[in-house]
Amino acid sequence: RALFLFDASASMYRFNGADGRLRRSCETAVMLMEALRGLEARIDYAFFCHDGDHVLQELVPFGQPPGDERQRLAVVSKLVAASQYCSSGDNTLPAISQARKKVAEAGPADDRFVFAFSDANFERYGLTANALARAMSMGDEHQASTGDVRSVLFLLATFEDEALTMAQKLPDQVRLCLEPRLLPSELR
Repeated sequence: RALFLFDASASMYRFNGADGRLRRSCETAVMLMEALRGLEARIDYAFFCHDGDHVLQELVPFGQPPGDERQRLAVVSKLVAASQYCSSGDNTLPAISQARKKVAEAGPADDRFVFAFSDANFERYGLTANALARAMSMGDEHQASTGDVRSVLFLLATFEDEALTMAQKLPDQVRLCLEPRLLPSELR
């Protein structure tokens, strides 16, 4: 079981013109939906996003994968709209914690994952490596229910060297991936 969590914060939309971060996020979502097509019997997955107004916003529920190109386009359109019309703010840490809980509560599975994608806008909101590690590991308030949910954060963009610094501080949990074409090898 896998939950894919996308950052749809205002910074994703605002800085897209400068470095293509929202475009990369949308490309990643499409690539994942295409790669998972036909594997629905083996991999139960959901797509969610978070923004300045919402901690978790459902894009694709578990057990209901998009069946055609039109439905996949609707997922990406919701992701873009969320980033375009949300307030400023960051819900990365609570979103990861709640995503882990949602995966744990979705029923039995051989493996459980949360794959989060963000732009590394951490310093502006005072997010530290320690706080991120707690949100992504057994150290949160849902320890008993989420302990077997593995979490990885993929940083698709960066402000100065924030992404690189976070990836160096948390090498087992954070991956710097500024090129979507490299993502498949990172997901393995």
